[in-house]
Amino acid sequence: MADATIRLSICIPTYNRAGYLNDVLTDLFEQGADLGPFEVIVGDNASPDGTPLVLREWAQRRPEVRFVRQAENVGVYGNLVTVYRLAKGRYCVYLADDDRLNLVEVRSYMDHLDRNPTFVAAYSAWEHWDERAQSSLGASHYLDQPLEFSRTSGAELFNALIYSRILPEICMFRTEALHAILSRPSLSYWSYVWLANLFDLGDVVFMPTPYYRSIAVHRIDGPADHVGANEVIYARDAYEGGLEYLAHRIFKNMGCEGVPPDQVPVVAEMIGRFMTERLPPAIQLLCGRKNYIGAYEYLTRRLARGINNDDLYAFYSDFYRADFRERLARLAASQSIAETFAAVTPLSAVALYKLPDGPSWAADLAGQNTPPLVHVMDDFATVRALEPGRVLFVTDAAADRDALLAEGVAPGLVLRLEHLLLQFTI
Repeated sequence: MADATIRLSICIPTYNRAGYLNDVLTDLFEQGADLGPFEVIVGDNASPDGTPLVLREWAQRRPEVRFVRQAENVGVYGNLVTVYRLAKGRYCVYLADDDRLNLVEVRSYMDHLDRNPTFVAAYSAWEHWDERAQSSLGASHYLDQPLEFSRTSGAELFNALIYSRILPEICMFRTEALHAILSRPSLSYWSYVWLANLFDLGDVVFMPTPYYRSIAVHRIDGPADHVGANEVIYARDAYEGGLEYLAHRIFKNMGCEGVPPDQVPVVAEMIGRFMTERLPPAIQLLCGRKNYIGAYEYLTRRLARGINNDDLYAFYSDFYRADFRERLARLAASQSIAETFAAVTPLSAVALYKLPDGPSWAADLAGQNTPPLVHVMDDFATVRALEPGRVLFVTDAAADRDALLAEGVAPGLVLRLEHLLLQFTI
């Protein structure tokens, strides 16, 4: 049960990011917002860096800070469940160890829930924030006014999630309600499952002004892996499953056995629309991570759904200062070459043999996540100086490939550029 003397629990799961953690705790206490009695609970997921020292120092300086160190790494969601379970405040919020809360808005959310006792959760968009410039880079979604939903207005909620592109991930919970529904879904995306289950306990509201700042540009450098970004890319089936779970529960709350047969095509079309619209952020993240093959595959999925990609082509053509479709094919082909080299561990180098614009291809290979040693060559004297079994050759013309095979190079170690590019042609 929540502790009536503590108004808010700020729950921070962390792993191996002592610098970021120290920064986020400093920011919380320097804001000086009047939150009433609050606590900060940090779950240290068995970090091997200086995280325990940072936490001990903060706990000595600030009585609001308490922490638990896991005996072993229990995974991201195990650590999240831990800090939520330890929350004692009337309300609780999540905070990533490298993000920020706008505590003035946090207080306004608490005040709203105080005035509306039937609400068990208040959802927020998140603001993409440049910490160096102290400026907003936009938000996850936009609302003009609060949207309130009860158990009987679930259909309106589902429409709002799809058509207003709302992602129900950042939320202030009544702690007692969260503890009642807190579990980790196995295959469906957690935020939709939790939202569906909250309707068993009360109403929810989606607020127009964000209290959460997701840091896109950090003041300090540090590990840049983000669970949320990984989910945008890789958790697509879980997103779809979560929406299906929510749709089923909404119709159950309306007295149906589940989604009525005449509504199944409508719900399927809405979920398909949502999934298609979530592809561009994934494509952007994949390009940023230099996973050009993944970006190509997501572009083809949009095409398969009948979506015109011209807006994306225009945006990325400006970014790359070249036709995006051609540039992506080259980068994906380069990624394939680099990954082939990395997979065949006896190889020592990649040789670009008689390739048109060989130096440019060498530059693309050098920019990959696993850049190989590259030779650019145009004559057989250089080829013969190499150990054929330890070099991955890339050539263009069939005659050049045949010449390499005649020199004893294994067929599987001669890639034709034409074949590579065909795989990634949009």
